[in-house]
Amino acid sequence: MDEEFTPLECLLPSGTQRICLIILNQPLDKDYLHILWSKALLRACADGGANHLYEITAGDDKFLPDYITGDFDSIDAEVKAFYAAKGCKVIETADQDLTDFTKCLEVMLKEIEKKELQGSHRLRVNTGLEGDWCGLIPVGGPCQTITTGLKWNLNNQVLQFGELVSTSNTYEPGQPRKTVTVTTNQPLLWTMGIDKRNREASDKSTPVTT
Repeated sequence: MDEEFTPLECLLPSGTQRICLIILNQPLDKDYLHILWSKALLRACADGGANHLYEITAGDDKFLPDYITGDFDSIDAEVKAFYAAKGCKVIETADQDLTDFTKCLEVMLKEIEKKELQGSHRLRVNTGLEGDWCGLIPVGGPCQTITTGLKWNLNNQVLQFGELVSTSNTYEPGQPRKTVTVTTNQPLLWTMGIDKRNREASDKSTPVTT
């Protein structure tokens, strides 16, 4: 049976979906960080991402990543020393042929116990938080992939860096959006945009009680 889940449920305070979290070297949304952190089973920073985590949490001990990876050309020395002293794993990955994100993701994949790589998934993309773009990125090797619900579906095609990578896809036209299905024989990274305008509109319409 296909595994069915809603990718952006993790951004909803009421959501129960558990995730693994990688913080990149980009500005963080504090509200989203708190929600995602509370639902993460495994938390990691890719190099300079640790600077942003430290800055937005003011070094709060409640926000300690499980590990930090990278060649450490971006992380501040004081931040690196702080997290190391707190017991966070500091893993140097010096390979310059890979991005900090890819190296961090490779470590995370090793940390996650995988019973089987082949899988078929149904993704619900109608929470109202979804943006217009989405993508499928092979992780570690070629992925034979079949999809439905996308504007440019894959029909048993092989995703592979240097060949075909579906990084700029979008959803099949129509409202409400159809469920997206993805079948693959190897680990595959699903990426998607977030429409912050819908989130802000929802926040404004939500009554606040004291």
